[in-house]
Amino acid sequence: MTELRKKFIECMQVRQFSASTVRAYVRYTVDCARFLGKSPMEMTSDDLHRYLVHLTQDRGLSPATRNIVVSALRFLFRHVVRAPDIANSVPRPKVPKRLPVVPSRDEVRLLLRAFEHPTYRAIAATAYCCGLRTSEVRHLVPDDIDSARMLVRVQQGKGAKDRYVPLPQTLLELLRDFWRLHRARPSPWLFPRLSDPQKAVLPETFLTPACGPPPKPVCGNTLPRTRCGTRVQRTCWRRNTTFPRSS
Repeated sequence: MTELRKKFIECMQVRQFSASTVRAYVRYTVDCARFLGKSPMEMTSDDLHRYLVHLTQDRGLSPATRNIVVSALRFLFRHVVRAPDIANSVPRPKVPKRLPVVPSRDEVRLLLRAFEHPTYRAIAATAYCCGLRTSEVRHLVPDDIDSARMLVRVQQGKGAKDRYVPLPQTLLELLRDFWRLHRARPSPWLFPRLSDPQKAVLPETFLTPACGPPPKPVCGNTLPRTRCGTRVQRTCWRRNTTFPRSS
């Protein structure tokens, strides 16, 4: 590891960047250096412009991905290379704003029934009822379920923030059934990995139901966390929506 890369990583760690952000920033800055064939200390604004044109025209990266690249380069040149003029010269692409795909309540019921394994069905129902991201529902622990106050505690969610979300009565009953029937082996996680209960369940093992992908292109985070979808979840639990139980 070069001294420049080490300093780059340390600057991000001091600012409490997530591990995934650090990996992404390092990956794109290394890719930029390889493409240009020079160190960031030798790069100019024209060099960065040429690299961004390459990402756009030759590699066809999406505006959202190129925004991450721009953030990485700006951080590198502003805080490590100490060249704010070059950092400010890197333009951000305009990201198209599209409406999210939000499934109807009937479609959600069909989707939940498609999960044959009770663990994965409970995970999907928890994500939908509480409006949790995939990473958040994976890392729930039993003590996060507060049945007395009917709340779910989300620890260190997006932005490294804790928060509470409402716990619907129907979800509480489903989780109690799941806990009573399918938690034979002790684990620190609410939803442990089937092969190793000491580890949290892997996201790729429950994002696709047994019957295959849903008719709408809904990803693991789109279902509970779209801007419109979050309101859907908050209204559904008030209406006492019934979710499929484990057979």
